[in-house]
Amino acid sequence: MNRFLKKYLPFALAGVQSAVVYRTNFFFNIIGNVLGCFITYFLWRAVFLSSNSSVLEGFTQTDMTMYIFVSFFSGFITSCNCHWNVASEIRDGSISMRILKPVRLFILFTYFSPIT
Repeated sequence: MNRFLKKYLPFALAGVQSAVVYRTNFFFNIIGNVLGCFITYFLWRAVFLSSNSSVLEGFTQTDMTMYIFVSFFSGFITSCNCHWNVASEIRDGSISMRILKPVRLFILFTYFSPIT
């Protein structure tokens, strides 16, 4: 397993370096996600406050709040935008160099893509 991970270490380091270089993009992405999460929370809060019932379609306000924050957090943790990276490399032709290397492209693009 160590030999397997050692093969992908340069790609992981390049992804981290890319994320550090584009710090503002990374921070604006985080700010945008947090802002979207709070907008969704306050929208549902307004819906619950304006309704006559404390339960809407089986959800209480506490249930909806937990759902909103857990779904945004899990979406942020698991998103990789790897399809954009693949499309970009296909467009500029650099994917041909990755295909020649003895690595699995699925693993490479899914786990070691730069954070954008």
